[in-house]
Amino acid sequence: MFSGDAGFGQRSDIAADVDPPQRNAILAIQQIIMLAELPVDRGWIIWK
Repeated sequence: MFSGDAGFGQRSDIAADVDPPQRNAILAIQQIIMLAELPVDRGWIIWK
């Protein structure tokens, strides 16, 4: 189910292996994480 190779910035196929309600939840969580990474990637938030 999970390849183990997916890290930050890489996709995994975990959403492809679950039923539609869980798939939608996983894809929503993935989108939230990607949106949260945008300010960090653009340098608007600096982690120390």
